[in-house]
Amino acid sequence: GTELHARVFVLPSKMFKRDGSNVESMLELTEAEAEEGGLFEVETLHGKDAVFIVGPLSTGDTKALEGKGVAANKETGEAAGDHVVRISIKTDPAKRKAEEAK
Repeated sequence: GTELHARVFVLPSKMFKRDGSNVESMLELTEAEAEEGGLFEVETLHGKDAVFIVGPLSTGDTKALEGKGVAANKETGEAAGDHVVRISIKTDPAKRKAEEAK
């Protein structure tokens, strides 16, 4: 028989960062959203998903969506990875200038 060998390259994503079977994305929140927390829509590898995050939040905080990362590998027995949502807080430019002027 004829054998076929293929090499697959995965290009970097502008939306996701991969760490093994885990995937990370950023969720940008306003200061008010970060203070209160709530239900937010995030884009995952598998489509849009809603995530509830308890506030108050700081830039760099994370929330894991278990099993929403890279799919499980049946050949190696590796479980599905997680999708980690990393919080980034948008600062109001006018408010920032006022605080810097103090």
